[in-house]
Amino acid sequence: MLSTTFIPLINIWFWKEILNGIAYSEISSDTVIKYLIIYLALIISEQLLLRFDVYISDCYIYELIFYIDNVMIDKTSRVDLSFFDSASLGDKVRQARNSYDIIYNMPWQIFSIISEIISIAAALIAVIAYKWWIGLAAMALLIPYSIYNNRYTEKRLRMEKEQLRDNRKKDYYSEAFYNNDIQFEIKLNGIGGFFINRYKEIRGKLYRINKKEDIRHNIINTGILILNVSGEFLMLVISVYDVVSKNIGIGDLQYNLSMITRLREQASGLMTDINSFLVDNTRMSELRDLSISDRKANSWFLTNRPRLSIRSRKTEYSKSSIT
Repeated sequence: MLSTTFIPLINIWFWKEILNGIAYSEISSDTVIKYLIIYLALIISEQLLLRFDVYISDCYIYELIFYIDNVMIDKTSRVDLSFFDSASLGDKVRQARNSYDIIYNMPWQIFSIISEIISIAAALIAVIAYKWWIGLAAMALLIPYSIYNNRYTEKRLRMEKEQLRDNRKKDYYSEAFYNNDIQFEIKLNGIGGFFINRYKEIRGKLYRINKKEDIRHNIINTGILILNVSGEFLMLVISVYDVVSKNIGIGDLQYNLSMITRLREQASGLMTDINSFLVDNTRMSELRDLSISDRKANSWFLTNRPRLSIRSRKTEYSKSSIT
């Protein structure tokens, strides 16, 4: 959190003081040099902490995926054979395997949300301290993005579930050509054309649906982005006017622009992370459903298994028969 929250904010303040000191000699040259050294040291520290975070995250993800794989293998190995005839169970297993990433993403999302809340509070205080109405306007301009991002995230989740069966079929037709046993049957019976046509048909159908949605999303998102950046344009105009009027320095101009940009970026990131966290929590239900299916399967097998009784029999052989 240091590399994403406190250090960037401190660096913005130091850079403001350095620019004002160089442009207007508000502070001594020695102080400017000291601020510059601290500024560079913080940048290096920030990059080192980011690399360390990546290393810790990779180790955590590797161990967690290994553990989840073992759990999934254990569960599917104990599910009764009759359940594999159900397409719905296949969908649940596929969805659970596709949801691996949410398990190791959710803890980091919580840290990101906390970091973004702290950054938003600090940036908003800095903007309001300069012009309170600019801060309120910047936050109001983010409301359309919040509403649209929420609806779009829910829609993508719904589309993902609706396309799950078609994706399974598409992958089956594709992977059949990489399996030696299935390839033998395909060539023996001359059904390769059918597999290829079915693969192209399903893939084309999914491509058209997703492409249409992507075009629509990019158009709407571009309009909302322009609306969000309006707050930065407003801050730029007001700050430049104050610089020309000599009410603030050039360093303050840079400080104001950096703070309102950070406010927009962190607020947008917070909305995205919260929506993603809620969606990931919904996806976790697929893993819980698989666990319930596993228990039901074991319960069915224990109550309906055939009762076998094996009695020991002693057979005597004569020497002649053995010969």
